[in-house]
Amino acid sequence: MQKGLIILITISMLTFISAIITILVFNFKNKIKSLQYKMTVSETSINENLKNKLDLIIRSINIIERELKIESKKFEAVKKIRNEKINSIVFDNLLSEAADEIFDIKDDYKEIEKIKSFKGLISDIKDLDTLLIGGKKFYNKYAAEYNNLSKSFPYKLFKNKYQYKQLYIDNVMNEKLEIGFDI
Repeated sequence: MQKGLIILITISMLTFISAIITILVFNFKNKIKSLQYKMTVSETSINENLKNKLDLIIRSINIIERELKIESKKFEAVKKIRNEKINSIVFDNLLSEAADEIFDIKDDYKEIEKIKSFKGLISDIKDLDTLLIGGKKFYNKYAAEYNNLSKSFPYKLFKNKYQYKQLYIDNVMNEKLEIGFDI
Protein backbone atom coordinates (compact mmCIF):
# COMPACT_ATOMS: atom_id res chain seq x y z
CA MET A 1 0.00 0.00 0.00
CA GLN A 2 2.75 2.41 0.94
CA LYS A 3 4.67 1.63 -2.27
CA GLY A 4 1.59 2.44 -4.36
CA LEU A 5 1.18 5.76 -2.51
CA ILE A 6 4.80 6.70 -3.18
CA ILE A 7 4.36 5.90 -6.88
CA LEU A 8 1.14 7.94 -7.00
CA ILE A 9 2.81 10.92 -5.28
CA THR A 10 5.81 10.67 -7.61
CA ILE A 11 3.59 10.57 -10.69
CA SER A 12 1.55 13.49 -9.35
CA MET A 13 4.70 15.55 -8.71
CA LEU A 14 6.10 14.75 -12.15
CA THR A 15 2.79 15.70 -13.75
CA PHE A 16 2.68 18.93 -11.75
CA ILE A 17 6.28 19.81 -12.64
CA SER A 18 5.62 18.98 -16.32
CA ALA A 19 2.54 21.20 -16.30
CA ILE A 20 4.49 24.10 -14.76
CA ILE A 21 7.32 23.70 -17.29
CA THR A 22 4.79 23.59 -20.15
CA ILE A 23 3.06 26.73 -18.89
CA LEU A 24 6.42 28.53 -18.53
CA VAL A 25 7.54 27.51 -22.02
CA PHE A 26 4.28 28.78 -23.54
CA ASN A 27 4.55 31.99 -21.50
CA PHE A 28 8.13 32.58 -22.69
CA LYS A 29 7.16 31.77 -26.27
CA ASN A 30 4.21 34.18 -26.14
CA LYS A 31 6.42 36.96 -24.72
CA ILE A 32 8.96 36.64 -27.52
CA LYS A 33 6.22 36.44 -30.19
CA SER A 34 4.57 39.54 -28.74
CA LEU A 35 7.86 41.46 -28.92
CA GLN A 36 8.48 40.25 -32.47
CA TYR A 37 5.00 41.43 -33.46
CA LYS A 38 5.52 44.84 -31.88
CA MET A 39 8.86 45.24 -33.70
CA THR A 40 7.23 44.25 -37.00
CA VAL A 41 4.43 46.77 -36.46
CA SER A 42 6.94 49.54 -35.75
CA GLU A 43 9.09 48.55 -38.76
CA THR A 44 6.01 48.71 -40.98
CA SER A 45 5.04 52.09 -39.55
CA ILE A 46 8.55 53.49 -40.02
CA ASN A 47 8.74 52.19 -43.60
CA GLU A 48 5.34 53.63 -44.48
CA ASN A 49 6.20 57.01 -42.95
CA LEU A 50 9.56 57.07 -44.76
CA LYS A 51 7.83 56.39 -48.08
CA ASN A 52 5.31 59.14 -47.37
CA LYS A 53 8.14 61.50 -46.42
CA LEU A 54 9.90 60.66 -49.68
CA ASP A 55 6.77 61.58 -51.64
CA LEU A 56 6.41 64.89 -49.77
CA ILE A 57 10.08 65.73 -50.24
CA ILE A 58 9.94 64.99 -53.97
CA ARG A 59 6.86 67.20 -54.31
CA SER A 60 8.68 69.96 -52.39
CA ILE A 61 11.77 69.54 -54.58
CA ASN A 62 9.64 69.86 -57.70
CA ILE A 63 8.17 73.14 -56.42
CA ILE A 64 11.62 74.48 -55.49
CA GLU A 65 13.10 73.54 -58.85
CA ARG A 66 10.11 74.95 -60.76
CA GLU A 67 9.72 78.19 -58.80
CA LEU A 68 13.28 79.01 -57.71
CA LYS A 69 15.33 77.14 -60.33
CA ILE A 70 17.49 75.66 -57.54
CA GLU A 71 19.08 72.24 -57.99
CA SER A 72 21.00 70.16 -55.47
CA LYS A 73 22.99 66.93 -55.39
CA LYS A 74 20.97 65.85 -52.37
CA PHE A 75 17.77 66.44 -54.31
CA GLU A 76 19.04 64.32 -57.21
CA ALA A 77 20.01 61.52 -54.81
CA VAL A 78 16.51 61.57 -53.30
CA LYS A 79 14.88 61.39 -56.73
CA LYS A 80 17.01 58.38 -57.72
CA ILE A 81 16.36 56.47 -54.51
CA ARG A 82 12.66 55.80 -55.09
CA ASN A 83 13.14 52.41 -56.78
CA GLU A 84 16.24 51.24 -54.92
CA LYS A 85 16.26 48.75 -52.07
CA ILE A 86 18.03 50.57 -49.26
CA ASN A 87 18.49 50.23 -45.54
CA SER A 88 15.86 52.18 -43.62
CA ILE A 89 18.38 54.09 -41.52
CA VAL A 90 20.38 55.21 -44.55
CA PHE A 91 17.11 56.09 -46.29
CA ASP A 92 15.92 58.08 -43.27
CA ASN A 93 19.19 59.97 -43.02
CA LEU A 94 19.16 60.83 -46.73
CA LEU A 95 15.59 62.10 -46.46
CA SER A 96 16.44 64.10 -43.32
CA GLU A 97 19.34 65.80 -45.09
CA ALA A 98 17.10 66.66 -48.05
CA ALA A 99 14.40 67.95 -45.68
CA ASP A 100 16.97 70.11 -43.87
CA GLU A 101 18.03 71.58 -47.19
CA ILE A 102 14.39 72.27 -48.08
CA PHE A 103 13.89 74.01 -44.72
CA ASP A 104 17.03 76.09 -45.33
CA ILE A 105 15.75 77.11 -48.77
CA LYS A 106 12.38 78.00 -47.23
CA ASP A 107 14.15 80.24 -44.72
CA ASP A 108 16.39 81.86 -47.36
CA TYR A 109 13.72 82.41 -50.02
CA LYS A 110 10.65 83.92 -48.38
CA GLU A 111 8.74 84.06 -51.68
CA ILE A 112 8.41 80.24 -51.66
CA GLU A 113 6.33 80.45 -48.50
CA LYS A 114 3.63 82.25 -50.46
CA ILE A 115 2.85 78.98 -52.24
CA LYS A 116 0.17 77.32 -50.10
CA SER A 117 0.90 73.81 -51.32
CA PHE A 118 4.57 74.21 -50.38
CA LYS A 119 3.65 75.47 -46.93
CA GLY A 120 1.40 72.43 -46.46
CA LEU A 121 4.16 70.08 -47.60
CA ILE A 122 6.57 71.55 -45.04
CA SER A 123 3.99 71.07 -42.30
CA ASP A 124 3.35 67.48 -43.40
CA ILE A 125 7.08 66.68 -43.43
CA LYS A 126 7.40 67.96 -39.87
CA ASP A 127 4.40 65.87 -38.81
CA LEU A 128 5.94 62.76 -40.38
CA ASP A 129 9.21 63.47 -38.57
CA THR A 130 7.30 63.39 -35.29
CA LEU A 131 5.71 60.06 -36.24
CA LEU A 132 9.11 58.67 -37.24
CA ILE A 133 10.64 59.64 -33.90
CA GLY A 134 7.82 57.81 -32.13
CA GLY A 135 8.19 54.75 -34.37
CA LYS A 136 11.93 54.58 -33.74
CA LYS A 137 11.45 54.85 -29.99
CA PHE A 138 8.78 52.15 -30.11
CA TYR A 139 11.04 49.85 -32.17
CA ASN A 140 14.08 50.47 -29.96
CA LYS A 141 12.11 49.84 -26.77
CA TYR A 142 10.87 46.46 -27.92
CA ALA A 143 14.10 45.47 -29.67
CA ALA A 144 16.03 46.13 -26.45
CA GLU A 145 13.48 44.13 -24.46
CA TYR A 146 13.69 41.32 -27.03
CA ASN A 147 17.50 41.32 -26.86
CA ASN A 148 17.48 41.20 -23.07
CA LEU A 149 14.92 38.40 -23.06
CA SER A 150 16.81 36.38 -25.67
CA LYS A 151 19.90 36.47 -23.41
CA SER A 152 17.98 35.02 -20.48
CA PHE A 153 17.03 31.46 -19.64
CA PRO A 154 15.43 29.53 -21.41
CA TYR A 155 16.05 31.53 -24.61
CA LYS A 156 19.80 31.03 -24.24
CA LEU A 157 19.17 27.37 -24.97
CA PHE A 158 17.94 28.33 -28.46
CA LYS A 159 20.74 30.70 -29.52
CA ASN A 160 20.18 30.22 -33.25
CA LYS A 161 16.43 30.79 -33.05
CA TYR A 162 16.49 34.23 -31.41
CA GLN A 163 18.82 36.54 -33.30
CA TYR A 164 20.04 39.78 -31.76
CA LYS A 165 18.11 42.81 -33.06
CA GLN A 166 20.07 45.98 -33.73
CA LEU A 167 18.60 49.20 -32.45
CA TYR A 168 17.51 51.94 -34.84
CA ILE A 169 20.17 54.66 -34.73
CA ASP A 170 20.46 57.98 -36.49
CA ASN A 171 23.22 59.65 -38.48
CA VAL A 172 24.61 56.55 -40.16
CA MET A 173 25.34 56.84 -43.86
CA ASN A 174 26.90 53.42 -44.64
CA GLU A 175 24.72 51.78 -47.29
CA LYS A 176 25.96 48.27 -46.41
CA LEU A 177 24.66 48.70 -42.91
CA GLU A 178 23.46 45.62 -41.02
CA ILE A 179 21.30 47.74 -38.71
CA GLY A 180 17.72 48.62 -39.49
CA PHE A 181 15.49 46.98 -42.06
CA ASP A 182 15.33 47.26 -45.82
CA ILE A 183 12.64 49.27 -47.51
